[in-house]
Amino acid sequence: MSATESKTKNGRGCLDIVVAIDESQSSTHALQWAATHMFQTAKKVTLLHAYPYSPIHGLPGTEYISGDYIKNLNETLRKISLKKAQDLLKDAAQICKNLGNPPHAWKILVSSSPSGVKHDILKYIDKEEPDILIVGSRGMGSMDRAFLGSVSDFLTQNATCSVMVVKQPLLSSAKPMKIQEAKSD
Repeated sequence: MSATESKTKNGRGCLDIVVAIDESQSSTHALQWAATHMFQTAKKVTLLHAYPYSPIHGLPGTEYISGDYIKNLNETLRKISLKKAQDLLKDAAQICKNLGNPPHAWKILVSSSPSGVKHDILKYIDKEEPDILIVGSRGMGSMDRAFLGSVSDFLTQNATCSVMVVKQPLLSSAKPMKIQEAKSD
């Protein structure tokens, strides 16, 4: 079925798409790719950003600082993190709009730990049941993935919907190898 055939009577597409984004270049590339190639046939596009946030429970050498100070510090840090997430999603929405395909919604997930981000994205996907999740790939090698873990690998293995991992093109400074033909005498 072609992209034109997938449209419904009202002119909107039939796919419910979620694009998970972060601050990385690979995420921006995946967003631009999705906005250019998939959004025009979507019935709904949601931009999703998950970030880790854990409140501070105490600071070294601060036994004389009141609990109110720590509480205010945590509230300030929470507001800064939320503002950063909102700005990221606003910028992402603007990228999509500039490409002629603005998103329909955006969602921020706050995770209790860095490793919890992928689990929170998975919970969101399980709850919302989109047709496809689009993520970027940072291009980590197998050793990095083994030690650090890969959010995209985790999501492709565990999500209940299809997952598209968009790779970045080769760096512009990298030139493809030329294969020289052997000259026959």
